[in-house]
Amino acid sequence: MANGSTHIWPQYGPPIAAERSPMTQETARRGAWFASAAVLLLVAACLPAQESPADVTERLAAEITAALKNGEELKVWVNAPGAQSRVQVKDADSKALRVLIQGNPFPLAWSRMKPQEIAGIARDIAGGNAARLFLAGELALKLNLKSEASDLFTKAAQADPALAARIPREVLLPLATAGGNADSGGAAAEQTGKAAAPLPSGGKQITVAPEEDTATPLRLPDAGLQTRMWSAPRDNHVMRANILYARFTWKDWGLDGKGQVQHFKGWMAKKRYVAFRMYCNTPADLPDPGLPTATAGGTSVPRYWDPKFVEAHKRFLKALGQEMGNNPYLAYVDIGGVGNTGGEWLTYPDDRWGDKPVFRDLGYTPEAKEKLVWELCAAYREAFPHVRLYLAGAGVSFVKDRAALFAYMKQHNIGVRSDGLCWKSVGESDEWSVRKSGTHKIWQDVPFQWEGSYSTMEWEKEGWNTDKTMEKALEFGPISFCYADSDKDAVRFEGLADKVRILDRTALKLGYRIAVTSASYYDTVRSGASFAVQMTVANRGVSRVYADRELEVAIVDAQGRTLGAARARPVPGTNEWLPGKEVQATLQVRLPGGLPTGEWQLAIGMLDEDPRRPNQRLEMALKKHTELNQYILGPLRVR
Repeated sequence: MANGSTHIWPQYGPPIAAERSPMTQETARRGAWFASAAVLLLVAACLPAQESPADVTERLAAEITAALKNGEELKVWVNAPGAQSRVQVKDADSKALRVLIQGNPFPLAWSRMKPQEIAGIARDIAGGNAARLFLAGELALKLNLKSEASDLFTKAAQADPALAARIPREVLLPLATAGGNADSGGAAAEQTGKAAAPLPSGGKQITVAPEEDTATPLRLPDAGLQTRMWSAPRDNHVMRANILYARFTWKDWGLDGKGQVQHFKGWMAKKRYVAFRMYCNTPADLPDPGLPTATAGGTSVPRYWDPKFVEAHKRFLKALGQEMGNNPYLAYVDIGGVGNTGGEWLTYPDDRWGDKPVFRDLGYTPEAKEKLVWELCAAYREAFPHVRLYLAGAGVSFVKDRAALFAYMKQHNIGVRSDGLCWKSVGESDEWSVRKSGTHKIWQDVPFQWEGSYSTMEWEKEGWNTDKTMEKALEFGPISFCYADSDKDAVRFEGLADKVRILDRTALKLGYRIAVTSASYYDTVRSGASFAVQMTVANRGVSRVYADRELEVAIVDAQGRTLGAARARPVPGTNEWLPGKEVQATLQVRLPGGLPTGEWQLAIGMLDEDPRRPNQRLEMALKKHTELNQYILGPLRVR
């Protein structure tokens, strides 16, 4: 389970046929999940009730009610057929917990839950809140789940050391607050001023300082430098970027969404991350001459806002999503289909929505374009459910209720792209595109990217200093991506050492860059024991990690082979590792059983939360690592 708590739904439903399309599989999976929930509730209604202490469920229901009244969104882990998912909590009382399954409320009677299920819900509700973790530990203890209680009390003491003194003596605390393990047999000794009890084997607490990599740009799917992709794959292509980005007209793609897919698949087959935007500037860009257009004042544009056009756009997105949406190397998709190749939702010849009376007379009003922004955000999210999306800053500026849009973007993993990075846009003269849309206000909540205006070659021709432009761009805000050059310049660009130096230096800062500068833990463990690592984590980048990710603790041999591993979310979570800051984080896991005895190495990895990339460990800014991006912390003995 992703966070160590108990799943409350068993697996139900028939297997999904392998030959179905990804979109059909997703539809079938959701339907099976929804049906499974109903079946489970009917079955549960016929089962005899299990006794669980009333004061436990009453206290838990009261905590849930208080959190919901404070405006918190609470979720608990469930097992949908074939996947792990979290569902939202609607409310709770002394009799039942009610959760939302595809928007429908389902009651879960406390009296019919196993003690492990109740403890798991308490853990989920707690998150990283110290007081709630302590309460969850008390509830687990009342349910006679001492091991679960030990883990929860440990996490509570990690989050708030003052709570260590309140931990009941009957609980065997694995010294996680001191970096120890379950075999140490003590109770948070360092938190109470006493020396930590040594392990029977003579193990001791050690502190290691992994060597940081300060020179290598990280290859991440959600941050870094990107370049424009104009050509088909070729081995001698000069690429100093994480993401290969391209734009094509709707006509290039075709109504079936397949026209340029092979072009992308060639790069993805080489394990390169790609991103794209589809644009539609003039009627000549349309794949079907029957789609509605508008002509006024000598200018013809597609009638983007027309219901017929919108429905055709949605059908295209559905087909395109089926073709590419499940590919793990599709990094992101721009919400497009409207406006010119520049991507700022402008129409030829550079007319801003509704500015000309002739277009307003045709229905091209501010209200129509605002409605279209909402419609396309929803349509792209449905077509690409697991892919990060980006909305142009000008598109953001078309929505009056900015707060509602920003909340929607945060909830649905939609970032902001600002066009026109050049000296003028980051210098003192012009911040219009960013300030007008208000996107600078939400950089802490959603990813942001700059798009370079022209290529760096052309910057120099215009007298724009590349070094200063990049420097100012990094100062402007927490940037995840920066689109900086065109592959048309790649051959010439390779010979320009100064440009290479500038972009490499920029790449070292873009997005997040996580390094573990020190780690403390007990150097001797047993199979199946509780084990904790206290780390000082530094984010050397300019943006945060926009996800609460799991970390993996791995025991590896000298050849880098994994002997055993366990996963958990650190406290505080990775989404709280802010740029330019160091944080004290604790990771506690239950080691797997059957570990071979011997002298090994302890490694750590950060896991990608994207379901298209299961078990993928992301790069970190540490030098010593395995081929699987497991970063070596120090020695570890298994006895």
